[in-house]
Amino acid sequence: MEQLVDAGKTRAIGVSNFSIPQLERLLSFARIKPACNQVEAHPWFPQNEMLDFCKRNGIVFVAYSPLGTQPGGMHEIKARLMDDEDVVAVAEKNGVDPAQVLIAWALQRGTVAIPKSSTPSRIQSNFNVPELSHEDFQLIDEIIVRDPSKRNRFVNFDPIWGTSQFDYDP
Repeated sequence: MEQLVDAGKTRAIGVSNFSIPQLERLLSFARIKPACNQVEAHPWFPQNEMLDFCKRNGIVFVAYSPLGTQPGGMHEIKARLMDDEDVVAVAEKNGVDPAQVLIAWALQRGTVAIPKSSTPSRIQSNFNVPELSHEDFQLIDEIIVRDPSKRNRFVNFDPIWGTSQFDYDP
């Protein structure tokens, strides 16, 4: 991949689903560090240690599935993140959709959120996010602190990679 940068065929290299040990190993020998690490992240699986590691090392933390996800494929659905009572309460208080609250939380914590939608109105809504008050941000940020049973990854690569669902840092 570094040769592609050298040849001018790409400007940056990114990785996806790398753990902290994998990033540390990569950083130990890579001449060009990854510009980003794209991982699942949302209030039920915030990956705070990964976020801190990325910030310390100048790697952009890109959050996929920031709204949770819908059933199908590799997804394990226990409940819908957008139905979380705290997310709904903050959305109602601010006059926005739960999706907008989740995107605002992701952006305010310093991540790049990449929500998926094929509906034009929802795509437009994803661009119109509020700035959460400190109180609202903390309420969303501490969901799994208050209720650890909500901790959940929606995208489960475990059968493919042979790992346990929470081999990754929270």
